[in-house]
Amino acid sequence: MSAITLSGLYGFADLYVRGRLAEEFARQRGVAPCREYGAPARLGLVCDGGELVRLILEAERGRLKRGGGPNHLFISMALVDWRLYHDPQARPQSYVALDRACIDLDIPAECAQDKWCRAARLGRLKAALREKLRKYRDVLWAEWTGFKGYRLCAWLPRLLPADRAVLERIQLWLARGLEEWLDRHAVGDVKRLFRVPYSINPKSGDRAAIVDHLLEELSARETAERLMSLRPLDARVLDRLAREAVLEAFARERGAREARRPGGRAAGRLPRWIQALIEYMRQTGNLCHAARVAVARWLYFAGYSREEIIGVFRAAADFDERKTAYHVDYEIRRMGEECRAWQPEECRERPWRCETVVRTCEGKKVPPSLPELCPGRREDVH
Repeated sequence: MSAITLSGLYGFADLYVRGRLAEEFARQRGVAPCREYGAPARLGLVCDGGELVRLILEAERGRLKRGGGPNHLFISMALVDWRLYHDPQARPQSYVALDRACIDLDIPAECAQDKWCRAARLGRLKAALREKLRKYRDVLWAEWTGFKGYRLCAWLPRLLPADRAVLERIQLWLARGLEEWLDRHAVGDVKRLFRVPYSINPKSGDRAAIVDHLLEELSARETAERLMSLRPLDARVLDRLAREAVLEAFARERGAREARRPGGRAAGRLPRWIQALIEYMRQTGNLCHAARVAVARWLYFAGYSREEIIGVFRAAADFDERKTAYHVDYEIRRMGEECRAWQPEECRERPWRCETVVRTCEGKKVPPSLPELCPGRREDVH
């Protein structure tokens, strides 16, 4: 077990808390990002490296005194600031954005206490992890948790809303080739708390630490240099994974709707041309403005909630949650809140026709086959 030194610890801790996207978070939210910590109950916020160093040192002193200090020291990987929320009851839902994605890779719990089994399983995990880090050494970093496994992480190119489906897709991408050791309970969990590097794991007495591509422990100063040198995940990869997550969620929701409300158009099924527009947006990230209006209106007309409609547009490459919410709310107001569940007679304005989209978009940022999908009758207003 390595000894703790203060050299470089503050620089590492500030980077670990604030991440690479702290300025973007502050620009969007008007406050500096913080991270929640707990052991395992939520204890408060860590907003800079000095606070994290204090926690590490207090835990170290408490361990040496065999008394005070948390036995486990964890920190959330979701950027959060409870000062954004006035209702204490809302705080468990206050995780707002991700600046990195991480996965847990562990040997089986039943093997951890058997030294021979533990050594054999860890040996296989290390070999596979070294190969992964060799292939992506300029993007990924690994952290030894101090007992039975590692955590694999990557910086994200931009802040992501704390969306379970998208995080799950990113984590499964990170875990390719390492599925045998993937902690399935942590996949998609945006509230997951991770062990703080340079704190002691009480089960083993070993120190958690960030490691290099050969899985050798780095000092705090070396860690800070390593984290700063890494490239973020390719934005194109991130966009593809986000589109896949939206596609899967949409298909799952559509299946659930049809199962709940069987029977033709009244079941909330979307026209083929609207489905084609959504699929095109998922595949390319693009969709012309008129097509987006048509999609938003038809989704609302078919009974989708405001949040569900916004979720569909997460597949767009230029997705901005605030702008999307504004436009969705605008179309809902134009159609009227009564315009739901396929009752066109209640609508102030009706969903757009396929021909309108074809004419307005002029073949740009829409499927080439869109004119062929337009119905021969006015299916949107009967």
